[in-house]
Amino acid sequence: MFKRSCTLLEGIPKIQVAQWLAKIDTFIFGTNGILWNGNEPVENAIDTFNMLKMKGKQVLIVTNDSMLQSSELVKKAKNMGFLVEKNEVLTAAGLVINFLKDQGIEGKVLVCGSKCLELEIMNAGFCTDVDNLIPEGKTAFEQAQNTIIDKKVSVVLIGQDCDMDSKKMIVACNYLLNTNVLLVATSMDKFVTAGKYRIPDAGCLVEAIKSVIHRNPIILGKPNPQILGDLASKIKPDKTLVIGNSLKSDILFANLCNFQSLLIGCENGKLDKIYKIVKEKNKFKMGLVPDTFLSRLSLFMQFLCADLQTEDDEKKKSKQCD
Repeated sequence: MFKRSCTLLEGIPKIQVAQWLAKIDTFIFGTNGILWNGNEPVENAIDTFNMLKMKGKQVLIVTNDSMLQSSELVKKAKNMGFLVEKNEVLTAAGLVINFLKDQGIEGKVLVCGSKCLELEIMNAGFCTDVDNLIPEGKTAFEQAQNTIIDKKVSVVLIGQDCDMDSKKMIVACNYLLNTNVLLVATSMDKFVTAGKYRIPDAGCLVEAIKSVIHRNPIILGKPNPQILGDLASKIKPDKTLVIGNSLKSDILFANLCNFQSLLIGCENGKLDKIYKIVKEKNKFKMGLVPDTFLSRLSLFMQFLCADLQTEDDEKKKSKQCD
């Protein structure tokens, strides 16, 4: 209906938007900045999420967040009040695990990411115990010289890592000089927001490593459609809506899957980027253009309520006819 037009939903009659949403069977939400900020739910996010479920919609959380284990993400969402079950939360870590199993990886996995990401990989049956991850030496030159390569390492996994330092970077880069060692990343997201502040994400680490070893990673989070797993074959693309705030993760993911998309928020000049792509008719970047746009998720409720009003009106008319 709105394919890659970045249509402002606030400028359309509520009933029209409600009728469009009524035809959507599956809603896919991002997490940070969409459902919650840190440990605080976004305004109206809980009511929006739960109302969709009560309407009989399939509602999923699909995230690149690797700072918590999948089970902890489910617990966090439930504690906030979101009506969500384990099978409705899909993570980049889950896709990494499936990938490692499919590839028949038997060697060690060097995890340059959070402790939670490392635990999730380890609990899936992979060895993450790598020798000499932090080499000795006062200077970078000494640290590089003192790096001891564990020959059992077959994968370097990059995720968000609040403890990442130059020593870990040196170790990761020197393992990856061996082209037989796979470079895998949970995402290419550059940062996550913390209120008005920013936290570097996996994409920053990947870009730094790429500049040293000149290798591209295998991305196992959004926008990779495989993050959906078995659900991919069960979801109808034209009846699925992705709701997110990242052009390169959420919106590109939606377009690669032929899903419909809703961009939330216009910070960091996102709208200017979109209008420029559309104006220039840049076919190589059109995958970053969303179908629809809302300045904030809290406005979404007005369309769901309009839908309820329409249903009530129809019921009243039906009674009058009887």
